[in-house]
Amino acid sequence: ILDGKNTFPFIVVSPQCPSTTEWYYNGGIQQKMNILIDSLIARYPVDTNRIYLTGLSMGGIGTIDLAIRYPKRFAAIVPIAFRIEDGWDVCKLKDIPMWAFHGEKDDIIPFSKAQTVINMLTVCGGNPIFTSYPDLYHDAWTRTYNNPAVYDWLLSKSKN
Repeated sequence: ILDGKNTFPFIVVSPQCPSTTEWYYNGGIQQKMNILIDSLIARYPVDTNRIYLTGLSMGGIGTIDLAIRYPKRFAAIVPIAFRIEDGWDVCKLKDIPMWAFHGEKDDIIPFSKAQTVINMLTVCGGNPIFTSYPDLYHDAWTRTYNNPAVYDWLLSKSKN
């Protein structure tokens, strides 16, 4: 996307987490992200039925947290190298299309933590797609974000 070679019809916003906090635990950060989305909708021609959320590592965790807090906001989510915290209500995600990715050799966020999220969501009636990379460690995002099928899948999702 950055090099201009792709012509996907997206408005891409890539906020960076402040070094003094994390994308989760802190409801203030999640509220600020929701306000940011509102301001982008007010300023740009955003199709509010096609707002997508993705993130990697701490951002993958934050993706799930933000979608749990605002489940009606997103048409689809793509968490990468992720987990959840105890007590998070994953069932709030059951109606949001999810394609999740994780490296099976991840030594930062164990693969089993991601698999648990997928299993919990399936029990709730969700239908997540889960791609595991047997040969990858924590960096599951490079392969994922270089896969045009991910963007095609996102573009196929709409809230209406």
